[in-house]
Amino acid sequence: MALLRRLHLYAGILVGPFLVITALSGLLYVFTPKLERAVYVDALTGTQSGAPWSLDRHVRAAQHEIGADEAPVAVRPAAEGGTTRVMFWVSWP
Repeated sequence: MALLRRLHLYAGILVGPFLVITALSGLLYVFTPKLERAVYVDALTGTQSGAPWSLDRHVRAAQHEIGADEAPVAVRPAAEGGTTRVMFWVSWP
């Protein structure tokens, strides 16, 4: 019985820090959308001046901005008052 208690203690000492790190990173992951909206408020919202662009034009503008002709991984059209989000998978040197 003493051996089982000692093994349980050592297992707790070994696994405990991983559980704490996992819990803290999960907590940050829950609040990521709110943090993203607070940090990138200027990039995620905008005012429209002129005729709205097509999604193709948004993609071409984003490709020009990053300097690559790669196809986007995802395109999220703009919601009311928002901006279109074009995401790429680019490996940097």
